[in-house]
Amino acid sequence: MTTTGRTAVLPSVPTVAESGYPGFEAISWQAVLAPAGTPPAIIDRLYRELVAIIGSADVREKMRAQYFVPAGTAPASLRQTMVSEKVRWDKVIRAAGVQPE
Repeated sequence: MTTTGRTAVLPSVPTVAESGYPGFEAISWQAVLAPAGTPPAIIDRLYRELVAIIGSADVREKMRAQYFVPAGTAPASLRQTMVSEKVRWDKVIRAAGVQPE
């Protein structure tokens, strides 16, 4: 597991940190995005509808079967995640000297 803690999806699988690499974390996430300038009321409605869909037992079961941890992240929290992930991976890319080809 590359998350900071064990997950309910695979509770017996230790994290990379538990396996001797403290502080290691690499998460994978998916999101639904809207174009810049989309009215807040539309964003709110989209968020509420997606949370309802993700909250359904059928969808949660299908997601867990694919080892996803279902979550409905509020737009502001998603924005924060995207910013922090960009900062994190920018550092990794620069430290590794990765160049576009």
